[in-house]
Amino acid sequence: MRPCSSSSATSLRSPCGSFGSYELMKRSMTIENETSRQEAVKVLLCGGVAGIVTWASIFPLDVIKTRVQTQESFSSALKSIHTEQQELLQTRTRQGRVLGAVELTKKAYQAEGLQIFYRGLGVCSVRAFIVNAAQVRIWCSRTMFTSSQNNSGLSTNGS
Repeated sequence: MRPCSSSSATSLRSPCGSFGSYELMKRSMTIENETSRQEAVKVLLCGGVAGIVTWASIFPLDVIKTRVQTQESFSSALKSIHTEQQELLQTRTRQGRVLGAVELTKKAYQAEGLQIFYRGLGVCSVRAFIVNAAQVRIWCSRTMFTSSQNNSGLSTNGS
């Protein structure tokens, strides 16, 4: 695997974005004498919002990555599309060379503007909120369970 492959930026989204935004939001929402119900709601809300923040920050790079990865198969599908539409969707130069990420980004921006890099973010945000809220809640529950087992003298490794 190349050190800077097209999926490297996407792979960084989880540890860098989610944990940082989750912790920042969680600390800002903490109140004294929280009930367990308030804590659970806070964890779900912060986890969900952290997922949205993370995806919103990485979404343009994910769009570019997807376009770079799919341009080979996409180019063959262009043959069945009308000529005037082909120009907007073109992923190769006139010489038939596959476009790199920078060239593809410039061409997409020139053709459709900034909104091309955020198309689909609304649906992705709904999914991100639900998935990340659940993941963080499960992670917190598991961490608390493991912690309470270790404090009571029970081992979690089966010995």
